[in-house]
Amino acid sequence: MPAASADRAESDLPTSGFSAYVQRCGAMGVKVIELKELSKVIGEAIKPPDPALVEMITNPELV
Repeated sequence: MPAASADRAESDLPTSGFSAYVQRCGAMGVKVIELKELSKVIGEAIKPPDPALVEMITNPELV
């Protein structure tokens, strides 16, 4: 893997699909694309007792 630039990190990990993987493992996994969905999804994800992952799709130009 080439070295990451100072302004952007890179890896060999897939860029999407973490929520689907977590679901296959038996946990809650949700992909958030729209900001208006985030509050509701976070509220559900922090309810105990099960683990959860919130996958947020962002615009890399804005991050």
